[in-house]
Amino acid sequence: MENMLDMLPYKYFSVSHAPVGFPTALFITYRFQQVEGSKTHFMLTFKAKVPYAPEWFQKQFCLFILRTQVFKLGRLESINELIKKANTSPVPI
Repeated sequence: MENMLDMLPYKYFSVSHAPVGFPTALFITYRFQQVEGSKTHFMLTFKAKVPYAPEWFQKQFCLFILRTQVFKLGRLESINELIKKANTSPVPI
């Protein structure tokens, strides 16, 4: 289940993802920052919430979810490919 938590148009929005019936959730904030002219810097922030778990475990759980689930999504793989192309391209994209 996905819930919209907060939003400021053209700046950021935050959502939570949680399996139905489970108290564990992944919070994601999408940030947009205008830089030089018409370019936009896009940032993703992830945080896991595992009730009754210590902070170190929640961080490790978040990393595990990101590595095994989120980065495999087509959208983020496409973003990774764009980043690779931008870093290896002799002419800026």
